[in-house]
Amino acid sequence: MNSKKGQESRVPISFNKSEYRVLVHAVYQQLFMLESLVDHQNTKEFENLNSLSSKLIKYAPEFASGDLIARDVIENTIYPNSAFLDLVMQMINEYDEVSFWEELTHRLAERDLLRDYKGKELTKLSEEEYLELLSEKLVYYTKLFGENGLENVELKD
Repeated sequence: MNSKKGQESRVPISFNKSEYRVLVHAVYQQLFMLESLVDHQNTKEFENLNSLSSKLIKYAPEFASGDLIARDVIENTIYPNSAFLDLVMQMINEYDEVSFWEELTHRLAERDLLRDYKGKELTKLSEEEYLELLSEKLVYYTKLFGENGLENVELKD
C-alpha cells in the first residue's frame, strides 16, 4: 500500500458486534497490564495503546455496545464505564490468580529437582526423564496447594 509522504495508509476493516467487543476487551486488558508495569507507563507502546483504546471505545454505539460506555455531556466525550472496567479487571485478576499458582508450582518443582539431583546429575537426564520428574513434582505441588493454599508455606532465613 502506498501512502503519501508523512501519512500512514489506512485499511478499512469490518467487525461485527461480537468481534468489536472481543477487540475492545483485549485492548483494555493489555492497557491495564502495561499500566501496572511502571517501566512501560511512559513508553510509545503504552501511548499508542492508550490512544487506540480511546479511539475504539468511541465506536461502541455503532456496535450496539452502549453497555460498555458512559458519556460526559459537558465535555461531549465517551469513555469506558465502571462496569466494563470492573469486568476487565476481574478477568485480569482471574488470570493473575492462575498465573501465580502455576508460577509458584513450577518454581518449587524446579527448585526441588535441582536440590534432589544437585545440578550436574540433572544434566545427565534425558529430556523425557527430566519432564517426567518435573511432572511428578508439579502434580505434588498442585495437589498440595489445591488442598491447602498457602497455609503450609513457610519461609526460612
